[in-house]
Amino acid sequence: MNLTQVIPRTITVNRYEKLKLESFEKLFNKPPIKGDVVFNPEFPWPHKVLNVTNTSVIMQIHIKEGEKYRLPKTQWDSTALRVEEESVTFFQAPKENMTIETEFGTATVKAERSKIYLHHTPELGKVIERPVPIGGIQIKQKFKIVNITEEKFTIQRIGTLTDKRLILEAEVLDIVKDVKEIKEDVLQEIASLV
Repeated sequence: MNLTQVIPRTITVNRYEKLKLESFEKLFNKPPIKGDVVFNPEFPWPHKVLNVTNTSVIMQIHIKEGEKYRLPKTQWDSTALRVEEESVTFFQAPKENMTIETEFGTATVKAERSKIYLHHTPELGKVIERPVPIGGIQIKQKFKIVNITEEKFTIQRIGTLTDKRLILEAEVLDIVKDVKEIKEDVLQEIASLV
């Protein structure tokens, strides 16, 4: 992996979010009401309830241009530059030369007009956990930082199953004809059983 990570200064986020009805009620401790503006600290901004069905809730990010928010997976404020019907564009504003914590160790931030540079200072021997896509499912795996050069660092998967072949035994309970795709939440549920 490169020691320097480059990310864009502007980020566009979809304004719409769909939740299962039960998830909405757990997150906001109340039933959804069309037109309500709701907030939960798990989300960086408030949402307006647009539509409610028997099974789901459609929400829209409810913010104004110029407002500041901390975007997910960042450690600095971002300003809403443009709020459109379908999306919001944010301008990330990290402090120059700030030091942040990352999964690999510390990183120094350098911001330019259109890009942000994160220069990582990884810790040799540090063990981290990262999701790895396996057959369309994200499964957490452990990695260790095993080598650092002037430009790159290397992580290596570790753990009891990294060099083993996994053999699964399954019992077929039912056969459903004409299945065109498997929903993501079903795949996640299967992954949690592994």
